[in-house]
Amino acid sequence: MEIQIEDAAPKAPAKPAAEKPAAKPRLIKMKRNPETFAAPHEAEVHISEVENYIRGGWVVA
Repeated sequence: MEIQIEDAAPKAPAKPAAEKPAAKPRLIKMKRNPETFAAPHEAEVHISEVENYIRGGWVVA
């Protein structure tokens, strides 16, 4: 029977891979008619929300 002896020295924790900087969210400039709607009249909207804003009277600037 063979016994293996492990090195008692603590191992350094693995270094995490270099993190990439977070990408800036893609924003779309939108506006709506100030004669029809109360303020605000301009907005920068995340691309995933554009359809929701269009339903609320906004248009892509």
